[in-house]
Amino acid sequence: MRPRAILDIIKSGENFRISTTTRMPEQGTCGRCGYISSQKVCKACVLLDGLNRGLPKLGIGRTKVGAGADGQQRAKRSERNTSSLQGKHGNFDF
Repeated sequence: MRPRAILDIIKSGENFRISTTTRMPEQGTCGRCGYISSQKVCKACVLLDGLNRGLPKLGIGRTKVGAGADGQQRAKRSERNTSSLQGKHGNFDF
């Protein structure tokens, strides 16, 4: 490792400041299952809801829980993709 890289890391650590206005999320409980969560609905409930609605990627990445019409459009796209797979390659059961 280059000595200059070590000095750069030390300097950036010295210049690092933690904002005093940053708030940490408050610990609460999930509105559905009652488990500890900092959100209104815990991640497990969001993922389970996505599976039940046929949107397996709901809750993965930066998506919102209340997808509304957008979620319905994704479901339609998912159905189209599934039907195109069935037509081209036979029927796949996952």
